[in-house]
Amino acid sequence: MDYQAVQNNSPQLQGADQPRIRREEIIQELRRQAAVLRDEGETAADFWLAEQYETTADLLN
Repeated sequence: MDYQAVQNNSPQLQGADQPRIRREEIIQELRRQAAVLRDEGETAADFWLAEQYETTADLLN
C-alpha cells in the first residue's frame, strides 16, 4: 500500500491548515475578560477568576 493513499487522522494535523491564534491575542482576551469580571463581578468567585485570568496572561507573556 502506498503511504500517501492512507488518510492521516492524527489530532496534531487535523487543524494544521487553520490559522493559529497568536499568543498576544490570547493574552489580550484574558486581560479583557479579567477586567470585565472585576467591573461586573458580584461574587468572590468572579474576582478569584479574574485574578486567575491575569495570572495566566502574565505566565503567557
